Amino acid sequence: MQLEGRVAVVTGAARRLGRAIALALADGGADLVLHVHTSSGEALAQEIRQRGRQATVVQADLTRSAEVQQLSDNALKLHGRVDILVNNAAIFYPTPLATLTAAEWREMIRTNLTSAFCLGVSLGQVMRRQGEGKIIQLGDWSGLRPSAGYLAYCVSKAGVQALSLALAKAFAPEVQVNTVAPGPVLPPHTYDAQDVERL
Repeated sequence: MQLEGRVAVVTGAARRLGRAIALALADGGADLVLHVHTSSGEALAQEIRQRGRQATVVQADLTRSAEVQQLSDNALKLHGRVDILVNNAAIFYPTPLATLTAAEWREMIRTNLTSAFCLGVSLGQVMRRQGEGKIIQLGDWSGLRPSAGYLAYCVSKAGVQALSLALAKAFAPEVQVNTVAPGPVLPPHTYDAQDVERL
């Protein structure tokens, strides 16, 4: 897909991988809708605008389905179309089975998986009507090889992989859906030097 003049939605765009993805899409010529939750994306939006592309920041709590739908609706209102969806937003923290709570499970699944489902279905239908589109999900190698102590996170990322396969079949041939499942890329901000060395 040529990116010039395309519209891309990137969730979790303010920091880390989301920021890098948004900048790469802007460098390729795309205009951006930058989803943030608690971070401010204005510095990133300004950086993208300085590169000659449009960028709008939209705040949403991805654990709330109504706000996820509003994110989708706002992106369409801003540009009239969406060509690329990058479901990057995720939360990551230890959830050992012995102490895992129902609230932690719900937060992890809603943020990492349910929001990707809701946005994928909503914007995927738009892309299919447009005749083409791309949905890219950020998975994780731990979705295929679960890590001890991170049960909820690993299950959520395994779900992202299955979701991509299901959406790819549902929206074929107009919309291409893929999961990128990296290993360690950037250490979590909560990791100290010993944690990073262990990783």
